[in-house]
Amino acid sequence: MTTNLSIKVLVLEDVPSDSELMLRELRCHGIEPTCLPAGTEAEYLAALDLAPDIILADYTLPQYTALRALEQLKERALNIPFIVVSGSIGEEKAVEMIRLGAADYLLKDRLARLGPAVRQALEKSRLKREKGHSDAALRFSEARFQLALNNVPHPFVLYDDSLRIIFVNTSGARFFGQPENQIVGRRDQDLFPEDVTERFLPELQKARKMRQPRSVECVLPMPSGEQSFLIHYVPLLTSDGSIGEILGIAVDITEWQKMEQLKNDMLSAVSHEMRSPLTAIIGFSEFLLETEVNREKQVEYIDIIHQESERLQELIENVLDLQRLKASFNNDDFDLLIIQRLLQKVLNRVHAQQKDYSFVLDCPLNLPLLEGNEAHLYRALKNLLANAVKYSERGSTITLGARVEEDQALLWVKDQGVGIPEQALGQVFDRFFRVDTGNQRKSGGTGLGLALVKDIAEGHQGRAWVESTLGKGSTFYLSLPLKQAGSPD
Repeated sequence: MTTNLSIKVLVLEDVPSDSELMLRELRCHGIEPTCLPAGTEAEYLAALDLAPDIILADYTLPQYTALRALEQLKERALNIPFIVVSGSIGEEKAVEMIRLGAADYLLKDRLARLGPAVRQALEKSRLKREKGHSDAALRFSEARFQLALNNVPHPFVLYDDSLRIIFVNTSGARFFGQPENQIVGRRDQDLFPEDVTERFLPELQKARKMRQPRSVECVLPMPSGEQSFLIHYVPLLTSDGSIGEILGIAVDITEWQKMEQLKNDMLSAVSHEMRSPLTAIIGFSEFLLETEVNREKQVEYIDIIHQESERLQELIENVLDLQRLKASFNNDDFDLLIIQRLLQKVLNRVHAQQKDYSFVLDCPLNLPLLEGNEAHLYRALKNLLANAVKYSERGSTITLGARVEEDQALLWVKDQGVGIPEQALGQVFDRFFRVDTGNQRKSGGTGLGLALVKDIAEGHQGRAWVESTLGKGSTFYLSLPLKQAGSPD
């Protein structure tokens, strides 16, 4: 016995007895129908709103036809099986109905096939609906995958077994410098000059030949200039071990290489600069331990050891502060600062260490509050004062000042030192850069102090710069945004 099946049947029929015969036939085949009767166009359209599972329709009704009913079903984009059940219908008309989307057609005097026809139509409808859901899910998945790939910053390129490009993401299109539709179907050698492709193409060919991942690091010309890339080629093997496609992924390592070079330069500079104070500290301390000297010489040598120790401490602090700034810098560390108090605190510390210079504070008491990280700003101003001392003659005057310009607090350090050559003004805040004033003076140091000043200024959404005249001194500026009136504390 066939399993019972409960369905809603829209019966488009104007003869009630014919409708009853169809329903009885369905019950004989284990189908329990709930009838939605319709004898006119209006009734039919109203019944469609009740979501029938299947439609059984006479071919011709007064002022209405199954053909028109099928057209209206399609207009509404409803996936409901439509079976024509007619007393007489020519083969030509039946074929036309099937062509237009009817699931089946039967003659009223041969209803024995109605039950199986309904079950078959419902099953086909279910499969079609499930396929539609699967297709929609696949399209959604592909769209999401495409969206994800297009938002990945690395170029993704898919090659077929002849090394023609069959897919490229948005970053890949920028990599090749052409629109996607002008890339797909072409080879790398069609898109780059030979002297460029020879840097990476051999590894792509090896990946195909050896059926193993290959990587190559190379420098390529880009619109913004030469950039370094690490390119990975990954063969995508089929179940029988043959190559389906090859995936190419290019990672821009230009900044990473710069950071590596920067790290190496820092290690080299720091290790070099550490040798000088350490040599002095070790040398004079060993001399004092092994040699009897008078009190005057002891003081002189201990003073040298002390100065070199402070120099070493400053070097270490600058290195550590640079690393801390790169690791973490956020507004959570900011407090409201009284500018005059901050400047006085820094000046007192430096003056206590440098007795041979005249220090002046030029700062009104009524300046607005500055929102910032006190420890970092203290460090920046201390570095600027130390720099002024380094390039000024003993006995000269160094001024630390502040004023307000628009919504900015302008802090400055002015010296009467040797000044900076014009060609070096744009480099003084670069790491490891040290001003060479020719035959006048060249000071030691790692060139990290002013780099730290610049980083601190930028961490406060401000900037740092210098104005200088060779032989007449320099003025270093920090421009920092003031706390805005009405902003939350």
